[in-house]
Parts: sequence; structure tokens; C-alpha cells
Amino acid sequence: KLTPAGIVMYREFQDLIDHYKRTVRKGEMASRGYSGTLKIGVLGGLEIGGNVQEMMLHMAEKYPNIRQELKSCSHGEMVHALNRGELDMCISLDLAFAKMRNIRYINIGECDPALIMSRHHPLAEREKICYRDLKEEELVVLKDRDCPAGENLIVEDCRQYGNFYPRFFYADTMEDAILWVKSGLKCAIFNTAMSFIRSPSVKYYKLEELKGRKSLIQAVWRSGNDNIALSLAADHLAKEERDIHYA
Repeated sequence: KLTPAGIVMYREFQDLIDHYKRTVRKGEMASRGYSGTLKIGVLGGLEIGGNVQEMMLHMAEKYPNIRQELKSCSHGEMVHALNRGELDMCISLDLAFAKMRNIRYINIGECDPALIMSRHHPLAEREKICYRDLKEEELVVLKDRDCPAGENLIVEDCRQYGNFYPRFFYADTMEDAILWVKSGLKCAIFNTAMSFIRSPSVKYYKLEELKGRKSLIQAVWRSGNDNIALSLAADHLAKEERDIHYA
């Protein structure tokens, strides 16, 4: 029977052996002009750029026989698709995968939480906005508690900083949520990584009480996914970020 120290050593050496095998296999496949498919899910509305864009261009240039597929998903869709093996990698905010186990992830960026609205919304005339200003506003979120951690955080912040329970309006999809914000009738607490905030028709505020709080953008995949295309992509991201996390 292994001692506690022996158990630790056994697990560590097994990880080294697995890493060695994966490295050899990736080298063999690369030398043969490996072909395959890399399926990537991206949070709906999230801006793709920086390391993710560079990684995809790198893969297309170095491994032209690997087909890359992109799919826009909600938080919930990504979690389910990743669990079912329908996606190899997801690009999303850290809240989406906060309670998932057996995953690996790389922090590839950060952003600020932000209140986003149409420039025609009555609040858009103000210079600054705090939580007390949102007491009578409908905040758009996705239906079916698509990202419970994010929704719970909004509730906690509204109670702590504004002393009220938020009025939620549930949209069917992220595209619908964005349409409601652009309509001028509702606003939403998203983040500064959302691509539509650069539209001249919308305005965003970093809420006064949340200055200094950051949200992480992550590349996430399941432990045990032996897709070589995924390994190649993850290795490139890790080379840029120099940090892979396990959960």
C-alpha cells in the first residue's frame, strides 16, 4: 500500500508520463501535416481579439489542414456543449465556469463590469451613475438563469450598494438582450469586452461602486479531451500567457 507521500509521487509521475506522451504525439502529428477539427465556442457578443485572434491565425498558418469552427453561445449553452464534448474550447468570462470541475483554463484578458444603454436612454445624459440610480430600471439578463453566478452577483451588488432588489427583464438570447438595450427602453450590466459597446448608438458607464473590480476572460477546455488540435491551440495560448490553471 502506498504511503501518502507515495500517492503524491505516483500522481505527479503519472502527469509527467501523460505530458510526455501528448508531446510525442503532437510532434508526430505536426510532422505529418495533421488534419482535424477544432470547435470553439465564444460567448455571444464578446469581442474576439488579442491572443485568441492571434492563436487562430497561427493555427491556420501552421496547421492548414486543421479546420476551425466558431460558434456563438450563451453561458449555459457553452457549459452544456463543453460537458457533452460538442465544443473543444470556450472563450468566455470566468463566471460561466466558476463551479465546473475537471477543466483547464488560461486567463487571456480582463475587462470591467459596465452598465450599458442606448444614448437615447434617460440615464445617458448623466456624467456618472451609481447603483441607487438603477432602482426603477429594468436590467436585461438571459432567461432560464443562463449564468446564475452572474445574475446572483448583480443581485448582491444592487442590495449592497443600492439597497434594492433589481428588476430583471429576461431576454431569450444575447442578440435579443442587445436589441433591448439598443432600443433605449432597457439597460444591462455587461462588461467592457462586449463588442457592441463600441457602437455609436450606445453608451456605457463603469459603475462608481465597482471601480477596481475586474472580470477575467478565459479560454476553457475539459481535462481529458485528447483532440490534438485542442492541445496545439492551448499550447500556443499558454506560450503567450505562460499560465495554465486546473479546476
